[in-house]
Amino acid sequence: MQTSAEGTSPVEPHLLGDVLPELAVELERHLIEANACDIAEQVRTLPILARCGCDGCGSFYTAPEPDGPWGPGHQSWGLNSQLILDLVNRRIVFVEVLDRDDIRDALSRLFPQQNP
Repeated sequence: MQTSAEGTSPVEPHLLGDVLPELAVELERHLIEANACDIAEQVRTLPILARCGCDGCGSFYTAPEPDGPWGPGHQSWGLNSQLILDLVNRRIVFVEVLDRDDIRDALSRLFPQQNP
């Protein structure tokens, strides 16, 4: 759970299935087609903890950002030219979304304090 800007009350994380339902369906479809149903089951309840700091991308963290590499158990799965997942021990930790202004704009509204 995150804390509010004032640091006093807990804030529920934004869930991918609630905030970006079309993206959630798209990710699930790609994962099911890749016979990765165990990973597809994670998608709708993934917390969106922070957006990427890159200018122009629509990528986001579903686990706390590491100080360095993700470490042992890390895999990067390219689902298509716009969607790449980072997994650690088959848990989605980062969703890279490229060339999708709709996703970038939605994340900018969710995390205005993180806008580059």
